[in-house]
Amino acid sequence: MDRAEKFWDNRASDFNSSSEDDAPDPIYTRKLEITKNYLVPDDVVLDYACATGYITLDLAGHARELHGIDISSKMIEAAKRRAETSGIENVQFTHAKISDERYQQESFDAILAFNILHLVESPSEVVQRINALLKPGGVFISATPSVNSKMSFAGIFFVLLSKIGIVPNLNFASVSELEGLVTDSDFQIVESELVKGAMGHHFIVAKKS
Repeated sequence: MDRAEKFWDNRASDFNSSSEDDAPDPIYTRKLEITKNYLVPDDVVLDYACATGYITLDLAGHARELHGIDISSKMIEAAKRRAETSGIENVQFTHAKISDERYQQESFDAILAFNILHLVESPSEVVQRINALLKPGGVFISATPSVNSKMSFAGIFFVLLSKIGIVPNLNFASVSELEGLVTDSDFQIVESELVKGAMGHHFIVAKKS
């Protein structure tokens, strides 16, 4: 088990006890709104870094099939329990990385990457992998804290944890850097928006060229 997996396993109970869907902040609400606008009922969707599956399950009625993946086995266990309790059957949760070879090229109509691109070791490799997994014309939707965003206490806390080596790979990018990351991976940006909440997030919707 690597440091990142261990850290997020330890955070799983906090994610599970917080009720984003009971009291959604503007960022969570906007995630749902934007994503629903780009999904059609026959879509197959990948939710990368799904955590405990809140948004994956909230989108279950808007796609044919959803796959939530996360590097934390504890997060995935919580997501599976939530799916079972909700009686939702078109969502599958798997303990996996985005590089997992079980996922074939051009398998998905849409891929979501919420709150993750600033936490990976190589964002460019991740976005290129997402491009490969999408069908031609597929949609990539991301929401990422940026250095232009107002830093919340939680954000400052994570930065401090990263500096002392507890949280690995924490790298905030500017809006222009995030957009460049997407366009450099053969995507065309169709929507770009900063949404303010407890911590501002930059939303990018892009289509595979």
